[in-house]
Amino acid sequence: MFQRKPLHSPLAILALLTAAGCQGLGSGEPPRPAVLEDLTAQPWRLARLDRAFPAPRTQSRFEFSEDGRLEGNGGAAEFFGHFTLDPGGLFEVTTLQSMMLGLSPDTGAPGATPEGPARGLGGNLVAQQERLEELLRQVDRAELWRGRLMLSTQGRTRIELAPVDR
Repeated sequence: MFQRKPLHSPLAILALLTAAGCQGLGSGEPPRPAVLEDLTAQPWRLARLDRAFPAPRTQSRFEFSEDGRLEGNGGAAEFFGHFTLDPGGLFEVTTLQSMMLGLSPDTGAPGATPEGPARGLGGNLVAQQERLEELLRQVDRAELWRGRLMLSTQGRTRIELAPVDR
């Protein structure tokens, strides 16, 4: 008779481990509410915005201070404002203002020309900046997950920040 060989492909093993919720791979690590020390411990950079990667060559930074100030750059503008964070991770940006940067029309790099974004990546950076500011005003929760700061609106992660590579 015919004997079946057991299936030991890497894909089958991975599927079984995933289905079993294998804690050894870190798949079951839940996010935890962020505390002020998480936000202020280091500068952050934009890793994802609405689940999409930032525009190429985006040079972003986010800095949170202990007195509730938020300062940064989303790629096309400097922004500053104030935030509140409670011990349970409830987060709110209470004020937010921005100042557009001069962007090179060809590369979208900050500071090159007064004309602003006309061609190249500049338009993408401006759209990204506008969406970032819109979402910052809506965020209601801050959580830390795998070393990243997750800012959410109504249970959906909208802004993902990663530590700045030093």
